[in-house]
Amino acid sequence: MENPNGYGWQSPGFFKLMHTIFRPELRARWAQLRQAGIIDAARIKRWIAEYVVLIDPIIMQQDLENWKLTGATGSIDVSMNIEKESVSYIMNYAQTRIAWIDAQWGYSGA
Repeated sequence: MENPNGYGWQSPGFFKLMHTIFRPELRARWAQLRQAGIIDAARIKRWIAEYVVLIDPIIMQQDLENWKLTGATGSIDVSMNIEKESVSYIMNYAQTRIAWIDAQWGYSGA
């Protein structure tokens, strides 16, 4: 999205060009995907649930024993005490990101 504070290490030229030239198309495509339910928090949650049931709990436990989750691995956000690999973290991220993009493109669900 448009970022008046810069784009980190990226040159803003590409993004400014995309937003200038393709803004109507980007907004229309976002609305189309939202209305079709393709981009939807509930759909993402169902997709995650479909894959979670495929994980063998015994193998998961063995994996956790072999690869301890620590702040150094990037698996846990120690500052906020949030496990980044947790479904609740992923879902919260998806919901807030979708809402943020909705606001950026002016999508209200109508």
